[in-house]
Amino acid sequence: SPEEVKTTVPHSSDLANQWEFKWDSKPKEIETPPSKSSSSSKMKILGLGSVVAVIGVAFFLGTGQATKERYYRNGIFYLEKQDYQKALENLNRAADLNHMDSFLKIAWMYEMGIGVESSFPQCKYWLLKAVEQGSKDAEVQLGEVYLKEEATQAENSTKAFQIFMKFAEMGHPRAQNNLAMMLLEGRGVPRNPKLAQKWLKVASEAGYAPARINLKELDRSSNLY
Repeated sequence: SPEEVKTTVPHSSDLANQWEFKWDSKPKEIETPPSKSSSSSKMKILGLGSVVAVIGVAFFLGTGQATKERYYRNGIFYLEKQDYQKALENLNRAADLNHMDSFLKIAWMYEMGIGVESSFPQCKYWLLKAVEQGSKDAEVQLGEVYLKEEATQAENSTKAFQIFMKFAEMGHPRAQNNLAMMLLEGRGVPRNPKLAQKWLKVASEAGYAPARINLKELDRSSNLY
């Protein structure tokens, strides 16, 4: 069953206000210099105040992380139950809290038309949000979406090729396989079966199953010539 999600997450400032310490309060003016003992007391209070602030922020961040994870898991739960409205609602809530996997899952729903009308612009929007967070898989998937749009936007095959080449050279097996297939089929680039075979071998050696299958098919065929 879906997990209960508490929608009210305390703000760090609210947590600080629950304590008696006032971070911006100034010490009362005195005519004589403070004694060593009073200075020590003030330092202790300031030290405790810093600890309280750190604990408050840590609690706030931890609560936010737990909340977006619960929203994400609820979204997956409803996806499996094929309740797509509730799935998208929960995934969107997790995405609003900057949850990476939710970006990817929503992008997939729009790419495949699962529970929503298929929309490449929406798919790319969510993938780009994941790319901004440094997801290599999201950028490779973005290249695949560009290829799917090739029929309506010819320049997209060039964008896809550039993405696949970039990540193939970085050692990403999925990108290596996609690059090889573009070279083999001559999609947006001159056909080059020999180079395609090279990239398929690299991806196969990395354990990428689709590349291994494609390489066997290529070796059995006459497509190298």
